[in-house]
Amino acid sequence: MKINLRHNNLDWLRLIFALQVMITHSFAWLNKEEQANFDVFSWLGYFPGVPAFFFLSGFLIYASYDKSNKVSVYFKNRFLRIWPGLIFVTLGGLLVVILGRMFAQDNSGHAGEYFVWIFSQITLGQAWNPSSFRNLGIGVINGALWTITVEIFFYLSVPVIHLIEKRFKYIVHLLLVLSFIAFGYSEGLLMHVSIGDKSLYEYLALTPIIWGWMFLVGTLVYKNLQHIEKYFKYTTLGFPIIIALVLLDIPDSILFSASGNRLGVVYFLAISSSVMFLGFGTAPKKIKFDLSYGIYIWHSVVINLLIIVGWYSVVNVMLMTLLVASVSWVFIEKPALKMKTFSSRV
Repeated sequence: MKINLRHNNLDWLRLIFALQVMITHSFAWLNKEEQANFDVFSWLGYFPGVPAFFFLSGFLIYASYDKSNKVSVYFKNRFLRIWPGLIFVTLGGLLVVILGRMFAQDNSGHAGEYFVWIFSQITLGQAWNPSSFRNLGIGVINGALWTITVEIFFYLSVPVIHLIEKRFKYIVHLLLVLSFIAFGYSEGLLMHVSIGDKSLYEYLALTPIIWGWMFLVGTLVYKNLQHIEKYFKYTTLGFPIIIALVLLDIPDSILFSASGNRLGVVYFLAISSSVMFLGFGTAPKKIKFDLSYGIYIWHSVVINLLIIVGWYSVVNVMLMTLLVASVSWVFIEKPALKMKTFSSRV
């Protein structure tokens, strides 16, 4: 079969991944008694959205640069895809902080603190929150955005990797191996090396140094599509491998871990294989509203808001997140995407 990069079900898959992250995070902040009522959803941990997003980003973002092959066009498109929605959710997060302090009758905030937080949210400091935010909601206004930091670093690295490839064609392979080694072993080595109030590993975990191998697996799949296509029917093997590893419940390891973001390489490859099959091996169904990005970046802000006002429940989180994500898509993201120079929806 011939893989068509423009006709796929990736929008649906990204929506599913975003919903998985939202639901998992929503359940995580329920009390233990309430969590027991939702044990049936514990299996969602075996299908983590973040590693799947990283794999797809490696595939699609490298494809985007490879096809534009012009740095200015590439960065314009990346900006239009990420930053309009990111600025919008940052303003929403700021309103939640102000509301939270009004409810708590807390006047400790000041303009400088807000400015630094906003600047961090829209640059490369999405994981940073002032200590004074710790008593608001879950203590972190938009914790899910740490992956945006990783994504942006990957965006910045793609043109460099592409350039180096002209002289050393195996650079992607080398970087993949080095990143996987860092992923598997740096936590144990660097968790006790402190920089300020955080460990060196916690800083590295916000970069592709730790997660880059997941992106680069996607990059290699794109780069070798012409060789992979004739074996594409075998990507269905990802499903029985996933089922087998879940049922075997093998202790966590860098080879077989089957739950959470730190997937073992075998399980990650099975997930990636299944993503390729579902994305390109099934009849494409067009989706008119791409809410995946909005759901992902807004759900933590919504969780904080509902905790602050006392309306917190999984159902309320889902309904309000879908509402705000729809507003973000219609009024912010969709108009921005129409301005892209090259539009392959990646």
